[in-house]
Amino acid sequence: MAKHVGYSRPYLSRKVKKKLGFDLSVFIKQCKLEEDKDQLAFSDKRISEISTYLCFSSQSHFQKSFKDKYGITPLMYRKSELHQTKKSRRQIDPSSTLLNAD
Repeated sequence: MAKHVGYSRPYLSRKVKKKLGFDLSVFIKQCKLEEDKDQLAFSDKRISEISTYLCFSSQSHFQKSFKDKYGITPLMYRKSELHQTKKSRRQIDPSSTLLNAD
């Protein structure tokens, strides 16, 4: 990232820390974990594919980071999101609308 904006890595880290109040690596990790949530909820990718796609050093590092931030494993999160999606679909099930009534 530093190379992309034309700064040295230490300089960019100092600038970000001064501006945001936390390290650039923390910011990047937060962004990755937010993307993880979307990938888990809205894609069929395996968890290992998601961790690789978002450049985590290992799947175990990804799992630990996710659990540390959200309090549940990526698999538990995915299952809870699928459950919520199915529940929402049942609530707006077209077969239960008045249009289908006799």
